Amino acid sequence: EQGRTRKFDASGKKLPIVTNASKGFSLNQYGLAIDLVFDQDIYKPGMQWTWSGNYEKLGEIVADGFRNLEWAGNWKSFQEYPHVQVKTDLDIRSIYALYIEAGAGREGLNRVWNSVRDSFV
Repeated sequence: EQGRTRKFDASGKKLPIVTNASKGFSLNQYGLAIDLVFDQDIYKPGMQWTWSGNYEKLGEIVADGFRNLEWAGNWKSFQEYPHVQVKTDLDIRSIYALYIEAGAGREGLNRVWNSVRDSFV
C-alpha cells in the first residue's frame, strides 16, 4: 500500500499518493522502472529526499541518451516526473501473467526480464 493510500509521517504530515498502480501492476515491482528523487542539500551528510527538482532535465537526459527508456513526465495522463521505465511492447498485464505463470519469485522475475529484453521497442 506504500504510495497508494494516504499515509502520515511520524510528525503527522500527510505523505503524497505517488502511484495509481495496483500491486503487481507497476514496472517498478519487476526491476524495469525506477523513481528518482533529488537530494535537497548535497552538502549535508546523508540524503535529504525531495520530490522538488529539475525533472524536465531528467526527461531530456532519458530522451537523448537511452533509446530503450521512457520518462513518465511525457505521459498524457498521470504524469509521473520521477519515473523512468524500460520501453517494451509487452503491456503490464502480460508482464504480470508471465511473472505469475513462472511461479513468481526469482523464476518469475527471470522470465519477465528475458521476455522484456527480447521485446525492446
